[in-house]
Amino acid sequence: MSRELYNYKRSAIRTAKELLYPQSIISRLQSATTENEIIRIMKTQRERGEI
Repeated sequence: MSRELYNYKRSAIRTAKELLYPQSIISRLQSATTENEIIRIMKTQRERGEI
């Protein structure tokens, strides 16, 4: 995993925790392997608006 992806992933997980996303979303972010996957998970959760 590149350093950029690692930092992006950490940032997305931190943001998800701050926004009180469910643990299931945080787990999906932790297992994500690409930047596009992280973006898709965050975007889908934001569109759902479920907290």
